[in-house]
Amino acid sequence: MKIENYSFGKMTIDGKTFISDLLIVNESILPEWWRAQGHGLSMNDIVCILQINIKTFVLGCGFSSTLTA
Repeated sequence: MKIENYSFGKMTIDGKTFISDLLIVNESILPEWWRAQGHGLSMNDIVCILQINIKTFVLGCGFSSTLTA
């Protein structure tokens, strides 16, 4: 899996462009991921990820660095 392009509101992965927030979990892309409170992050927003057997968790803060935890 290769992230080919990233700009405000858009990410291209393996030739497919996404225009919404997304999760990349292992080898899967889960598009249209939304948090309960806009640019804030809560445990409820990521509980689905924490139930999966993962080794590494990377959280991006967005193009403008506006995500808060």
